[in-house]
Amino acid sequence: MPVLGICTLVGVLAGLWIPLPVPIECLPFFLLFGGSLAWWLGGNFPLLAVLGFLLAAFHSQSYLQESLPASLVREDILVRGTVIDFPRITGSSTSFLFRASSAGRERGLPGRILLTSYDRALEFRPGSRWQLLTRLKQPHGLVNPGQRDRAVMLFREQVHATGYVRESPLNGPLDARDWDSWLLRVRAALAGKIADSLESHESLPLLLGITVGVRNLLGKSHWETLRRTGTSHLMAISGLHIGMVALVVWQLGRRLAWLINCGGAAIDAQRLAGMLAAGAALTYGGLAGFSVPTVRAALMAGIVILFTCRYRFYRPVSILAAVLIVALLSDPLAVLSAGFWLSYGAVALLFACLRHGGATETHDTRSGSYLAELIHRCGVVMRNWGAAQLLLGVGLAIPTLVFFGQLSLVAPLANLVAIPAFTILILPASLAGLLLLNPWQSAGAACLKLAADSLTLLFKCLSGLANMPASFWEPGFPHLPALLIAATGVALMLMPRPVPTRLFGLGVTLAAVLSGTPQSTGELRLHVLDVGQGLAVIVRTADKVMVYDAGPAWGDSDAGQKIVVPVLKYLGITTVDMLVISHWDDDHSGGVGSLIKSVPVGRITAPRSKAGNVDELTECRQGMRWNWQSITFEILHPANEAGWSDNNASCVVLITLGESRILLPGDIEAAVEPLLIRRHPLKSLDLLIAPHHGSDTSSGTQFTTVTQPDYVVYSVGYANRWGFPHASVSNRWTEAGSCGLSTADTGALTFIVTAEGGAVPEKPERARWWRPWPLRTLSNAACMQKFAAL
Repeated sequence: MPVLGICTLVGVLAGLWIPLPVPIECLPFFLLFGGSLAWWLGGNFPLLAVLGFLLAAFHSQSYLQESLPASLVREDILVRGTVIDFPRITGSSTSFLFRASSAGRERGLPGRILLTSYDRALEFRPGSRWQLLTRLKQPHGLVNPGQRDRAVMLFREQVHATGYVRESPLNGPLDARDWDSWLLRVRAALAGKIADSLESHESLPLLLGITVGVRNLLGKSHWETLRRTGTSHLMAISGLHIGMVALVVWQLGRRLAWLINCGGAAIDAQRLAGMLAAGAALTYGGLAGFSVPTVRAALMAGIVILFTCRYRFYRPVSILAAVLIVALLSDPLAVLSAGFWLSYGAVALLFACLRHGGATETHDTRSGSYLAELIHRCGVVMRNWGAAQLLLGVGLAIPTLVFFGQLSLVAPLANLVAIPAFTILILPASLAGLLLLNPWQSAGAACLKLAADSLTLLFKCLSGLANMPASFWEPGFPHLPALLIAATGVALMLMPRPVPTRLFGLGVTLAAVLSGTPQSTGELRLHVLDVGQGLAVIVRTADKVMVYDAGPAWGDSDAGQKIVVPVLKYLGITTVDMLVISHWDDDHSGGVGSLIKSVPVGRITAPRSKAGNVDELTECRQGMRWNWQSITFEILHPANEAGWSDNNASCVVLITLGESRILLPGDIEAAVEPLLIRRHPLKSLDLLIAPHHGSDTSSGTQFTTVTQPDYVVYSVGYANRWGFPHASVSNRWTEAGSCGLSTADTGALTFIVTAEGGAVPEKPERARWWRPWPLRTLSNAACMQKFAAL
């Protein structure tokens, strides 16, 4: 059975990463024919692999087919449909998942849309139907090295478009309801009753998360504490929650069967208890919205109950494999979520611990007291419980780093306290309160109050752990070679080997995770980050780093915090030697504050016109020059002329390495370009960041004809409202023989620059092999041949 589960998993992964170039209408035939042929040739093993592959291919093809057509991007579209999740309110906006009606899908509209509304007068309730005037985009996200990919999340959730609700008198609720959203409305009603009984209790968001799976009220402070203590899984209704519910209902079912049999009837206690427990597990899973961990736990509970009712017993690993097969065939896209790997990985590790690492020594109690026996048993339980937490902490370290780039060092200690508290007090009290709210409101409210007060106390303990020094480690996302070496080290630590071998494994793991990306002396690497509508560039030599601009700010966050700093960590960079701020427009300087707070910065060069919050900086002036080994950096503009606009006063940097030259012009416009050409030899550049993001106020004919870069990069947002890069600008650069690349299409770009070889691009982030094939894109036919060899 475990081998069958692995075959299914391999087939699903292959179906998501290897494109199958056949029409979606042909896939049912391939499914029938391919499955029959595989079973005939090799039995169950190839059959499950082929089924997994074709089902994953079907989901991938259908996603592409149902996504928003390019012709409807940024068009006003009137759509009717249903709110199919709990809206998330942040600041002045409300975000929610919206399912278009069948009539809309017949008109070519996408099925599932992630919408944002800025009109607080519109109150979107779960399960309610609306008519909305929207402006939509195709599913999209920023893609940078070593960061989570939003497009993968949208693909996993089968979101076919994103957009916002426009202000219009056409917006309004509809009376009719969808029958298939009744479960969502039930969950919303229960959440409302819990909220009414607790009024404004500080732990209400946490209680809603563990009872009905409503987590939209959890704030940043909640998630930060849970993340830093490794207890986020407590907010996911999974094995701990569903297992307890099934066990309690099982015992109650056996007692009920005993009472029925005492009355003269003959009923199988096992089967009655199993039916009730399975129903309870399924019901509780429905309250959680059937997330990936919930489905795994409900399926496992159901299979265990089925085997028990039939008086058959199988190895735990076989049960886990059966659950894996059913879950993958019903939802192949589950493998794209972190919860899938962490959930199944945790259970597999615990099964391995039970098989190899449990306490097996005997204890002779014939001559001892009952108290001594009790103390001994408690000691064994505590030792095994602590060992299990340590095992999970070590075994799940690599998957946690892969998905989140961070690791809680106090997670074993936090879970050692939190899980028993949940098991013994919080979860029983909250579920009892949920059951009693209708028939006995005062008792139900008292149970919920007890659970909420206990959550408050527990959360204070977790907050104390989270605020401890060195409680949290954030090395960034590991590279593939480092990941493989670190996984080997973790395997050595988990194997039943002597302590020196395990310490060696720890050393191997730390060395792999802490290693940066190697770089040859005499070459330069330039990273143009995907920050949306803005600019952030990282320039690396063998031992020095320059950052040119830090991207835009977005409400209470910015590109410095969310993109630039994480990418620096991923690249193994701990210090920035030079920060150049081209000018103080928000799309270039919005992330400067976060960058300076998070990473030590040696020197800062920027215009003095608006110094913002930066105290110590050198004014950017023409003639400034510095050398890092054989690489020269020179400021070409601005000179001493007065009267330039903020854009035209941008710091223009020329980077020279041997015969190779790169120009970073900021947001200069056509008025400055002739001056640069007259004052500096800028013929035949190797790489140029397009001035002002490709605005038609820049990149004049003379400038494009003289500079003629091999590559010109437009750092722009996807479907931005200004239409950058402007079509006339793109045409001028193409006519000059340049390969134009837009970060909105390619994601982040990395160029390797050598003294004789010019600027050679690596494969764009959006086309990397680790993205599922429906998301791997490489646009611009003019550059396809250049990228074909990458």
